[in-house]
Amino acid sequence: MPACGSSPPTAGLFIGYRWYEREERQPRFCFGHGLGYTTWDYVAAHLAPGPDTAVEVRLRNTGLRAGREVVQIYASKANSGIARPPRWLAGWTAVEAQPGEEVTATVAVARRAFDHWDETRHRWATEPGPFRLHAGPSSQTLPLYVDIEPASSGYA
Repeated sequence: MPACGSSPPTAGLFIGYRWYEREERQPRFCFGHGLGYTTWDYVAAHLAPGPDTAVEVRLRNTGLRAGREVVQIYASKANSGIARPPRWLAGWTAVEAQPGEEVTATVAVARRAFDHWDETRHRWATEPGPFRLHAGPSSQTLPLYVDIEPASSGYA
């Protein structure tokens, strides 16, 4: 198995976990992989109300011990006309819960998570159409998702 971070130096955007996903290879330990003393069930995800983009993720500590979980959000764009990784990290937060307890993690997603540099216009822009926000504990384990169509941007 290849070691993490073994992507070629000419990979550009496709480094680390992004390279593994583009190459459809399984790393020994995926990005965000962590070990804890409990287990988690990802219950549901939806967009949080409000002017800023955020995803609310409900999860339950299904283990026998109290624990801490880092909830990660990855963005993706199907049929993108822009050279992009299959998924990219868009936000994260940590939650703690007692055994059997259900908690909600609210993960902010920065506006720039949807943007790319438009080389012809020399500015940041958002590709039109829907994006998918995936939620889970690592880059390879993303059991939940929500779709969003961010407003078009074109700021300098």
